[in-house]
Amino acid sequence: MIRPDQPASAAASDDALFGAEAADYARYRSGLPDAAVRLLAATQHDVPAPILLDLGTGTGQVPRVLLPVLDCLVHIDLVDVNESMLEAARAALEPADSAFSDVAKHAFPVSRTWRPEDVLGYLRTTSFARPALFAGHHGEFEDAALRQLQDHARGGALKEDAVFTVLLARRPGGDA
Repeated sequence: MIRPDQPASAAASDDALFGAEAADYARYRSGLPDAAVRLLAATQHDVPAPILLDLGTGTGQVPRVLLPVLDCLVHIDLVDVNESMLEAARAALEPADSAFSDVAKHAFPVSRTWRPEDVLGYLRTTSFARPALFAGHHGEFEDAALRQLQDHARGGALKEDAVFTVLLARRPGGDA
C-alpha cells in the first residue's frame, strides 16, 4: 500500500467537498429511522463503557440521536473528510480514539416523502451538486431541477424508498 507523505489535498479532504454547506447539511439531511436508533441503543445497554465510532459522521447526526437514549458514551470517534462537518459535530460532541472489529451489518428500509424544495436543500449538501461546483450558475441549476422535481411530484410530494445501513463493531474479545 502506498501512503502519501502529505495529508490529502484540500480538494479531496477539506472544505472543498461541502465548505459552508454544513448548516444546510444539518438542516436537510434526514434523521435516523427510529428502528435504527433503537438498535444502536440496544447494543450498548449491557456494555459497561460504551464507545461509538461514526465513519462519515457529517455533522454528527448519529451521536446526537444516541446521546439522549444512552445512559452514557465513554468515548466517541468522529471521522469525516470535511473539517467544516467535523467542526459542526464537535460543537455538540467530544471525540477521541478506539479500534473496532467484529462487524455486524443491519439494514433498515426507509420510506420518506419529500417536497421538491427540500430535495434541492438536500442536493446542496452533496458532493456532486453543491453550489460551488456550478461556477456561478447554481441558481439556474436549482430552477431547472425544481421544475423537473415538481413535474414528477404527485400532489406536491416525492416518495423515496431507501435502505439505511448500520454497521455495528466491537473490539476483539467482545469488549466494547
